[in-house]
Amino acid sequence: IFMVYGPGHWENKKLVPYLIDAFLRGDQPKLTSGTRLIDWVYVDDVVEGLAACALSDLSAAERVDIGTGTLVPITTVVDTLTDLIKPDKTAVYGAEADRPFEQVRAASADETADRIGWRARTSLREGLARTVDWYSEQLNLRSRNG
Repeated sequence: IFMVYGPGHWENKKLVPYLIDAFLRGDQPKLTSGTRLIDWVYVDDVVEGLAACALSDLSAAERVDIGTGTLVPITTVVDTLTDLIKPDKTAVYGAEADRPFEQVRAASADETADRIGWRARTSLREGLARTVDWYSEQLNLRSRNG
């Protein structure tokens, strides 16, 4: 399973929740260079992919990739979230050091589609928009409930 994002993920050590929370609260997120390439996959697609695995004739020893097969830089995620949220403050690139030895790997999406008949369907923008909507709703509920 590649880099999963989506509603319900409150761990601010992960990029998408961190960015959304910072932008919605009016904070200025501090980031690495933003150049790292990642295969982002929306949580609903992951669930469907795992269900497709369970319903397939794969043996327990076989593996398939659950991802989109597309590498997207962190800067694209930041730009998309900035466009969706329209925060008062922008992210600061280079405020944190890039992690050494990060793997850059995309899912073998065509092979997975051939083997289990599944492919991620949610675009990055659509998935991020759904995620922003969920976080906004949760923060509004929290502020109303004290």
